[in-house]
Amino acid sequence: MVLVVSGSASVDGWPRDLGPILDLWGAACERAYRESALFSDVSIAEGRGDLRVEIALQGNTHQIDVLTALSYLTFLILPHVVTTDISMVTRVTAGDGQPIGTMEVQGRSRTWHWFFLFPISSIYEPQSVTPEIVYDMNRDTISALHARGVF
Repeated sequence: MVLVVSGSASVDGWPRDLGPILDLWGAACERAYRESALFSDVSIAEGRGDLRVEIALQGNTHQIDVLTALSYLTFLILPHVVTTDISMVTRVTAGDGQPIGTMEVQGRSRTWHWFFLFPISSIYEPQSVTPEIVYDMNRDTISALHARGVF
């Protein structure tokens, strides 16, 4: 099986660079397919395989600007939240390019910024949380496609 992962990001609807998080999301996708034990080989390199799985990830981060400004003006005594919505579209095609199945899954991460959470804030940053959300989304997709008879 050949696994192809692509992605894009936006902040409040404006496009932005996805940065190094795509590598972490791609590794989470690969790990989910390898650990599923449904495939004898999972390759992330471009090439030919009996099955091709294309995963398109879209991350959209948003926050309420007024509450964020108030939070920073009060030195984080008033909390604010940054929400990251993740959309994942998985397309499965046969080796000859014939479409087999498509599935879309949604995920969400909320990061609270508050003075009293600062000691543990680095543990729950989106860079450390969202790859696990992407992994769970992939496991859900694999299970659903397997139940449909695609895999």
